[in-house]
Amino acid sequence: MNVIEITQHNRIFIANFVYSHETKDVVKECGFKFNRDTKDWWTDDLKCALALAEETGDSSRDSIFRQLADKKWQDLQAYQISDAKHPPSTWHDGFAEENSVGSDLDSGTEGLEYKPYQFAFLEWWKQRTRNGYKSLLEASEMGIGKTVETVMIMNILKNPNPKYLIICPAGLKINWEREIRKWSAKNISVQRIDGEKKLDPSKLNQTNTSIINYDILPKHREDIDKIKWDLIVIDEAHYLKSPKAKRTQAILGGGDFKPIEGRKLFLTGTPLINRPAELWTLVKACDPNGLGSHWHGFHERYCEGHKNRWGGWDLTGANHLDELQVKLRSSFMMRRRTDDVLDQLPAIRRQAIVLPVNGNAELVHAEQQAYETHEQIKQDLEEAKKSMDDDIESRIKQLRSGLRLAFGELSKARKRVGVCKIPYVAEHVLNVQDSRGKTVVFAHHVDVIDGLMDKFEKENLNPVRFSGTNTSQQKQASVDSFQYDSNCKVIVLNIEAGGVGITLTGTEEAGFCTSVVFAELDWRPASMDQAERRVARLGADEKASHVIVHHVVLDGSLDALMSNKLIRKQKVIDQAINIDTL
Repeated sequence: MNVIEITQHNRIFIANFVYSHETKDVVKECGFKFNRDTKDWWTDDLKCALALAEETGDSSRDSIFRQLADKKWQDLQAYQISDAKHPPSTWHDGFAEENSVGSDLDSGTEGLEYKPYQFAFLEWWKQRTRNGYKSLLEASEMGIGKTVETVMIMNILKNPNPKYLIICPAGLKINWEREIRKWSAKNISVQRIDGEKKLDPSKLNQTNTSIINYDILPKHREDIDKIKWDLIVIDEAHYLKSPKAKRTQAILGGGDFKPIEGRKLFLTGTPLINRPAELWTLVKACDPNGLGSHWHGFHERYCEGHKNRWGGWDLTGANHLDELQVKLRSSFMMRRRTDDVLDQLPAIRRQAIVLPVNGNAELVHAEQQAYETHEQIKQDLEEAKKSMDDDIESRIKQLRSGLRLAFGELSKARKRVGVCKIPYVAEHVLNVQDSRGKTVVFAHHVDVIDGLMDKFEKENLNPVRFSGTNTSQQKQASVDSFQYDSNCKVIVLNIEAGGVGITLTGTEEAGFCTSVVFAELDWRPASMDQAERRVARLGADEKASHVIVHHVVLDGSLDALMSNKLIRKQKVIDQAINIDTL
């Protein structure tokens, strides 16, 4: 693709590039329009300009980011949230009717693309903060937009130079950075903290937001404690279910650690996976003077806690769950199910989950080289076909042979990248999996499918597979198990074999499919669309038709480069057949 330079004249952005069909298509897909008089591709939409800048890596990206943030902030200041058309009072027991806030919170203002239930969360946050809660738990199901709600809070805090700490799994750091940049209305600066041996304390003061993963947090606690954090966000907070785990102690205190000081927001769609005892660490952190004040009282009341034959405590039971839910919801926990907000959600929501390269840089580089070699031979072949030389047939034959070899090397490189993602994809599926829902996982290579099946079997998800190596009877048995067996939580499919002719919506009795995960991508939008439609079927039950699609990609890989393009092109396909998507 030719290099694109974006220039700005007043409020108009101009895309300058050497014409080619490929480059024109990219510019057009980003929303630019063609002026027949001036022969310019232009837009007055900041989002379109930013989309093209991100696509091409143009140096104007940061400037456009700042302009977009300024516009969001101006628009936010124009509308007070107290005047919102959709009051939050219906969303939660115990809402204060007055629009009051804590001492360090601004009055709050209405955003540009927020949903009514997200405004409701912001009001709930303010009210609970005013009532003295230093830590709160957002436990709504996946797809509600917990990350967006978090940035809403960051947008309304008064401090002119706020400090935010995001703690999350390593595979989500890049996504947090992108979402903060996307939704920030105050041009909030962001940095990712990676596994440096020693963290420079000044680095933490250079930006508003620092993003760090659980695994490296303990060794950086000394430097982190030097900062006064306005908000600490703990994503996938179910990782803290064990009070003896080092990651838990490094955040909440215990062992060699004191708790990280600051207001905390815990995020998880699955606060309880197996039993109420898993809630204890979050209950104690959020409500130390209420539910979390007495260990024995909580576990005896809600976990059927009792001494076992060896003198230890058995906490595997569950009791008085209705009472527990009322107490959680009326104090520090917000939980909404997808079913509660279906009328405000699109049928299909797509997002790229970008994994850091870490130790896989050589694999990514090899894949890039294989791709460049393949594309160069492909281009040479096209030019040779146009040649009038006498010996061109021999040259074409040679190039075709080289193209086949290059494609083979590219396929091998893609497979190696796919295999290295197996543990990350498996972890992601476990994170998005809930007690009621099912997950469809698509991949290309047999080695990737085999590796994922092994991981899911070890996690007792009762997975089934659907690939070209299965007989017709085996394929149908897998589909039936996924559709009608409540114990079968995951199906792993080859994109081509499972992309057409089958239905994978699940059922109300066995559980609906709530998420689609692409461990590997097909670069053809139509193939991706066909695969998605196995789950979000036209005319299906309304509950069955709402799904979240995740592309799990390695940063800098070919799949990562293609993901944004695929998502944009799939939106075009959706618009053509009248499906509402984000």
